[in-house]
Amino acid sequence: MKNTRQTKLLVIIALVLAITGMTLGFAAFSSTLSISSSASVTPNSNDFKIKIYGYSETTADNIYNINAYTSETTGYGFDNNTVNLLDAVASINNTTLSITGINTKMTQPTDDHLFFFRIANEGQYDAYFDLSQLTENKPLSCIAEQETTESLVNSACDSITQTIIMFNEETLEVMTKYNNGIISDEEYGEYMSTHVYTYGQTGKIKLEKNKSIVLCFDIYYDSSGKRADGPFSVTFEDIKLEFTTTPPNQE
Repeated sequence: MKNTRQTKLLVIIALVLAITGMTLGFAAFSSTLSISSSASVTPNSNDFKIKIYGYSETTADNIYNINAYTSETTGYGFDNNTVNLLDAVASINNTTLSITGINTKMTQPTDDHLFFFRIANEGQYDAYFDLSQLTENKPLSCIAEQETTESLVNSACDSITQTIIMFNEETLEVMTKYNNGIISDEEYGEYMSTHVYTYGQTGKIKLEKNKSIVLCFDIYYDSSGKRADGPFSVTFEDIKLEFTTTPPNQE
């Protein structure tokens, strides 16, 4: 019996040694593969692409239809009181990303002239816009023409403003429904209070790839404004608006 136990013990020891020997044998022939690498990433600024489109139809029938904003060179404005097109036509330059030539003619207090532009993100990045850039501006100058009283012009000038407003594509559909009596004043007011961005607001909005937002340029002659006794010209300071690729939490 004693010899049997000794024999088993020797077998076990022999197995342990054999396994150890195998392990040592494999370790003796192992090799280490080392890989070193690096990369340089240079984003292409051409992949960040914002474009401006204006309304170029000859009637105001589709003024609230986002699909009607297809012109890359011109954009008609409209009278917000009558929803008729204005004679004034804005010029669009997508090379310099600029809008010029807005020269509208007003006649009296309550005149409200609007220009809508579709701002499209056609690049490879999401774009962000800081709402603090939206402003309400007073004229730089108001100049009386011949035989117009300058003091009356100065009084009237205080009542004319230029405002920049932004809203999404769906807001145009809501405007159409409101004008057609499909939604009530209360429903319209509630929607506009949460979906329209104007001066005094803070934060950023996101313009996703292949999406658009509407930029509204509004020149308003307040209903309580003074009247001049003849024509006068009004000029405003140029406006610069910036879209960036920087999300709010990465500033």
